[in-house]
Formats: sequence, structure tokens, C-alpha cells
Amino acid sequence: LETHTIMLKRIALVFVLSALGIQATQSNPHLDSLKAILSTKAHDTVIYQVLDGLASAYSDSAQNQSIYYWRQALEIVRKRRDRPKVAYVYSRIGQMLLERGELEESLEEYKNALSMYQYLDDHKGMGISNNDIGLVYRTWGRYDEALEHYLKALANFQSINLEEGVGIASNNLGQIYFYRDDYDKAIQIFLRYLNTSKKNNNLRAVAGASNNIAATH
Repeated sequence: LETHTIMLKRIALVFVLSALGIQATQSNPHLDSLKAILSTKAHDTVIYQVLDGLASAYSDSAQNQSIYYWRQALEIVRKRRDRPKVAYVYSRIGQMLLERGELEESLEEYKNALSMYQYLDDHKGMGISNNDIGLVYRTWGRYDEALEHYLKALANFQSINLEEGVGIASNNLGQIYFYRDDYDKAIQIFLRYLNTSKKNNNLRAVAGASNNIAATH
């Protein structure tokens, strides 16, 4: 068996590959070596890290494979009662399902994540989950439900003074008002997003908010 140190080095390599945007392929020797760890008697923590890395590496190129690894990771963290990681994995599965266009299934996973964050009283996690649920409803064209969850996300982020989250939720709210032809309200919300983005020196967000305001006018 490989040593614990070697295992961790190989796990770290997956995260480097993912950060560089390198997609998993069928003939990637680094990923093959990580897969080999899954058949060993490594500690659950190591196996979870391997599964997390593999799922992330496959997320852009093979979503079915990514979901397969995420579900294995979910079993481990549920067994260990690691609730923050359980919520995180539910969110990642929801993201993969959303990208595949499986909206009902995605919504279920995001709601599972939200329930776990509510149990943990994690307002940042709740805000992210409500935002994700809003995105599913927006993609579905169910704007009333999307608006409801974006408002909840905004309240979650405001409760912990997370300006970046407030900005993102504001932008999403503005888009819903835009889709509902409530242009004055949309501009009001987009201006909030613009001001928050300027304050945080987020130039990409400043450009996006400015574009949204122009489009609404």
C-alpha cells in the first residue's frame, strides 16, 4: 500500500488540475492513481478527499461520473455525521444535476443542502442554498418561486453582513424583476449591486451591473 503522505500528495494534484481547468480524461494517469486508492483500506478521510477530487475533476467533462463520485462521498460524510460536508456534497450534486437540465432532481438536492445548513444555523450556507434554489426556479421559468428564494438569500447574507453575497443576491433579484417587466424595480436592485461591486473593487461585477442597468433602460 502507498503511504499516507503519497496518497495526500496525489489528492492535492487533483485539486491543482481542477484549479487550472484541466479536465479529466479516460487516459489521465494521475486520476488513475487516485482511483486505485479507492480499492485500498485507506482512512475514510483520505477516501473522501479522493472522491472529492475525482468528482471535481470530472465535473466539466463527465457529469455522470462526477455525480457517481459525489454520491460515494456523501455516504462517507453521512456515516461520519459530518454535517457541513454533507451540505456541501448535496450542493455539488445539485449543481451537476442542474447543468444536466434535471431540474426536479437538482431542486431536491439543493433543498437537502438548505435543510442541513438550517440545522447548522449557517447563514452563509443558507444564503448560498437559497440562491441555488432560486437559480433552479429561474431556469424553470417559475419566477415567483425564484424571487422568494432570492429574497431569502439576500436576508441570509445581510444577517451576517456578507457584502459579496448581498451583491450576488441583489443582481439575481434584479434579473427576476427584469423578466417580470418591473423595470424600475430592476434598476433599483441593479444599482445596489453596482454600488456594492464598486465598494468591493470587483470590476467584473461592476461591468455586469452596468450592462444590466443599460439593458433594462
